[in-house]
Amino acid sequence: MYHSILVGHNLTFDVLFTYANVPGCDLEKLTAAAPYDTWHKAFVARQQRGSLGLERIAYRYVPDMAGYEEEMTLLIARHPELLHPDQGGHYANCPKDKWSTHLQPYVMGDVEVAYQANKRIEKKLCDSKQYSIPLADPDNPGQFRWYQAPHRKWVYDNIVSPASQTLMRMMGRGLQVD
Repeated sequence: MYHSILVGHNLTFDVLFTYANVPGCDLEKLTAAAPYDTWHKAFVARQQRGSLGLERIAYRYVPDMAGYEEEMTLLIARHPELLHPDQGGHYANCPKDKWSTHLQPYVMGDVEVAYQANKRIEKKLCDSKQYSIPLADPDNPGQFRWYQAPHRKWVYDNIVSPASQTLMRMMGRGLQVD
């Protein structure tokens, strides 16, 4: 796993879950392998408030897979005590006759949507406009100079992704406070 490049949606959850549940897991190596979070990329691409859930990402970036989770979501809502993890259930309790129609698309759809959306969001970041904004010129009072804002792909690659990896390590290890 450490030699792979991980792509996912809300990778922080997956990394911290793995670190907490896999004995001997190396947090440094795991976070270094997790630079592509579609949740963060989608925010950099759109910079909007509101939901950036994987189902919305599917509709926007992978429309041929939109709705992949609906059958299982409805089944979970009908049988929460059996299937909903927060209510004592587990997805493995899905009736066997519904595995291929409900469980497999639900579980594997997350992986496929995140993988495909990553490439498409990356293209959107690369194709995004780059803006120049006026800033006060410190050498000429009362005058402005044009500042070229960094490209969104640069912002993701150089600020958001490294900051996310650092935050994952801090959340996994904790932060010492005097």
